[in-house]
Amino acid sequence: MNIKKKLLRSISLSLALAITTSLLITIFSPVSAQENIKSISQTSLIANDKANLPQMQFDLGKVLFEKADFGKAAEVWRDAAAGFERQGDKINQAWSLSLVSLALQNLGETTTSPNSYR
Repeated sequence: MNIKKKLLRSISLSLALAITTSLLITIFSPVSAQENIKSISQTSLIANDKANLPQMQFDLGKVLFEKADFGKAAEVWRDAAAGFERQGDKINQAWSLSLVSLALQNLGETTTSPNSYR
């Protein structure tokens, strides 16, 4: 009789352990998977932001220009032009450099050489 009780107790503990383990795996595996997805998504967003950085700088330059902060606008547009150059986007690079010139004209710097725009 004593052996049956020990066997029954052992089976009960094993069954309880198996159920607990299954529940823990079921509960925490999706959380771990969600964390991996978040990490991958954040990495993707960072890469996407880097690709969009010149465009964001270009847009910021427009805001600064509209606020009559011509010096800062010229600086931001120079950075945007460099970013567009790295991306091989010659049209937006030229557009940014043109706006740098406009901002500098508004500052009264009309004699600045084209090489200083870079």
